[in-house]
Amino acid sequence: MITKLLESIKDYLHQLSSMNLNQQQSDFFKWKYNNSIDVHCKSYKSNNELKKIVEEFLKYNKLKQKECYYNAFKIVSFDSRIQYIDGFSDIYGIPIEHAWNCFNGIYFDLTREVVLDDNVESCNYTQIIKLNSGEVAHFASKTGIAGSYIGSYYQERVLKK
Repeated sequence: MITKLLESIKDYLHQLSSMNLNQQQSDFFKWKYNNSIDVHCKSYKSNNELKKIVEEFLKYNKLKQKECYYNAFKIVSFDSRIQYIDGFSDIYGIPIEHAWNCFNGIYFDLTREVVLDDNVESCNYTQIIKLNSGEVAHFASKTGIAGSYIGSYYQERVLKK
């Protein structure tokens, strides 16, 4: 079941890249598809060090529903060892743009786990970009927002090569 849903996110990205769009849009969707990586989130409680970081973070920060970009941004701002992930996840099998985090190779999603009380290990995630805290600060400063940074990343790092 999980494999089929993961394929649907990749299929969704592939369909977007194959649509009859202008060349710039088509190139952007092809780049997303080619850079997509299926990842699996775990509970932040699965790692003692991460659990301590998150519990300390939650003492001072309130996470918000429908604010995945902001939630993922805030924990990166709290601890620079945490990375920001921008990509897609599924809600009832429907791919949506989403942000979550990574710590020492452990992917975790505080929006889903803490705010929505969802089992992240049964959800599907497809990463497009992974940013360290310096890159997040750069794109936040450049765009004035807490995410999504996929478009800005593409403009700056892919088109300007």
